[in-house]
Amino acid sequence: MMEEGSVYVCGNVTWETSLIKNKRGKAETVLWTPHRLEGAPKGWKVVTGSSSFHCFVLTTNGEAHGFGRNGAGQIGVGKYNAAVHVPQKAKVGSAEDPVIDAACGKAHSLFLLKSGAVFGCGVNGYGQLGTGSTSERCHTPVKCKIPGDKKCRAVAAGLDFSLVLTEDGEVYSFGCGEYGKLGIGTDGAHNTSGSSIKMGFHPFPTPRKILGLEDVRLIAAGNHHGLAATRTRVFAWGYGAYGRLGLGSTKNKDVFRPEMCECSGWVAMGKRMAEDKCLFKKLAAGKESSLAVLRERMTTYAWGKVKAAQPEADMYPKILQDLQGWDIRSISLGAGFIMVAADTSVIAWGAGTEGSLGFGDPPKFPKSSAQARKVEPLEGLTALSISAGANHTVMVLKETEDSKSILDALNVHTPVNISDADVGNDEDDFFETDGRKRKGPGRGRGRGRGRGISKRGR
Repeated sequence: MMEEGSVYVCGNVTWETSLIKNKRGKAETVLWTPHRLEGAPKGWKVVTGSSSFHCFVLTTNGEAHGFGRNGAGQIGVGKYNAAVHVPQKAKVGSAEDPVIDAACGKAHSLFLLKSGAVFGCGVNGYGQLGTGSTSERCHTPVKCKIPGDKKCRAVAAGLDFSLVLTEDGEVYSFGCGEYGKLGIGTDGAHNTSGSSIKMGFHPFPTPRKILGLEDVRLIAAGNHHGLAATRTRVFAWGYGAYGRLGLGSTKNKDVFRPEMCECSGWVAMGKRMAEDKCLFKKLAAGKESSLAVLRERMTTYAWGKVKAAQPEADMYPKILQDLQGWDIRSISLGAGFIMVAADTSVIAWGAGTEGSLGFGDPPKFPKSSAQARKVEPLEGLTALSISAGANHTVMVLKETEDSKSILDALNVHTPVNISDADVGNDEDDFFETDGRKRKGPGRGRGRGRGRGISKRGR
C-alpha cells in the first residue's frame, strides 16, 4: 500500500506569467515557504519538470490531478485556459487502468497507465505527444503510438521532447531533435523557408527506438538532454554544454547518440552487485545538470552545473559529498536548483530567486544557497515525494500524530481559478531557454494574472 500525504508548494505560483518576459503582472504570488495547497487531493507522488510551469498530483486510486499553466492544454482537463490554480482531474486513466506515473515538459505532459499504455497532452508542434502527427496543441490526453504497441514502464519529458522505457528495456524518443536530444543520430536541422541562415528543426512525431541501449532500467530527461541507466552503467546524449552529459572534459559538445558516462567509482561498485540488482536507485536530469543515486553506501553522484555559483562545471560524475550518508527518498533537479527528501528533512540548494527553495521570506532568509542546507520549516517532517520545476517546488508531506504540530504551523495557500476562457498558446512555449532562440511551430499569446490568498494554518 502506497503512503499518501498532503500537497505543499513553494515558489512563484502565478502560473500564467511566471518567467515570461514583458508579461509579468504586478500581482504575482510568491510563496517563500512551503504552503499547503488547499483544494489539492491527498497523493503519493507529485510531478513537475525543470522547464515546467505545471504540476500533477498522483493519487492512490490512480488519478492525476493537475494545476499550473494550461494555455496549451497540458493539464489535460479538456479545455485551454491561462492556468488552472485549483487542481483538476486530468481526463486520462480509469479504475480498471489507473495512472501510475506522469512527466512534465515545458508545455506538454505524459501519463503512464497500469496497462503500459502512454498518453500525452499539450503542445505537439514537434510531435512530442508521439501520435505520429503534429498539431499546435491538444487539451485532452491522446494515446502515444509506440511501435508494436509495446507496453511501457517509465516516461520522461524534456522541454520539447519525450522518452519512454518499454517493459523489455528499450528506449523510444519523439519530439524536437535539436542538440541531438532524441539520441537517434540526427537533430533534424534545416534552413527555414525564405532564409538561408535561420535554422529550423523537423519534428519527429513517431516514436523511434534509440539504438545502442539495451536492458535499460531507468530514464530521465533534462531540458535538452537524456539519460538512461542499465544495471551498472549510465548513458547520456543531447546538449553537451556545462558537462551535463558526464562524458569528460573533451566531450563538452552535443552528442547525437548515447555515450557512456565516465565514472570509475560506480564501475567498481557495479561489479559487486548481484546479477538481478540495479546499481542505481534514482536517476535525475535538470536544466544544466544530472545525477544518479546509488543503492550502495547511500552515495549520490552528480555532474554538470550542479551549483549555480560554482566557477566551473563538473565534466564527469563526482560524489556529492553534501548528501553522503543520507537515505534519499526522493530527489529532483529544477532550473538551477536541487530539492531532496531524505530521512525526516528536506534539503535544498541552488538558485531560488522566487522562493523555490522554501527557506523563508527575504531578507531574513536567503533566496538562494551555494551550499546544501535544510529547509527549516519542514525539519522533522517526512516528504514522501518532491519535484522541482522552473521556479517552484511541489511536495507531498506525510501526516502523523507526531508531525501535526509542525504541519499546523505551516501556511496555507488558497488558490482561485480566474477564468475558463481559451487564451491560446503562449508564444514563450515555443522558444529555446538556453541561449539560442529558434523558430517555433506555432504562434499565439496567453494573458492572465495570478490570484491567490495565503493564510496561516489553523
